[in-house]
Amino acid sequence: MDEVCRFFLGLNGKRVQQAMEDRVIWRETKCGKFFVKSLYKSLVSGPPASFPSSTIWKVYVQPKLSFFGWEATWGKALTLDQLQKRG
Repeated sequence: MDEVCRFFLGLNGKRVQQAMEDRVIWRETKCGKFFVKSLYKSLVSGPPASFPSSTIWKVYVQPKLSFFGWEATWGKALTLDQLQKRG
C-alpha cells in the first residue's frame, strides 16, 4: 500500500511534458534500475500499512486513476489474465 501512496503523491500536481521522452526509474535501487531481488525486498520488508484512502481520493488526478489505485490496493484491478478467465 505504501507504493500506491507514493504513486499518487508523486502524481499530485504533475503535468505531462510532451517534448520529453518517457523514462522509468525504479526507486527501490540507488541506480534506478529494476531487479527482481529489489522487488522481493520491497514486498517483504516493513510493517503492514493502513489503507491509504485519503492518499487515493484526495489528490488532484483523474477519477479513473484514483479508482484504478483503489482497485489495485485491494488486488482487484482487472489484468489481462483475469479478463481472459472471465471470458
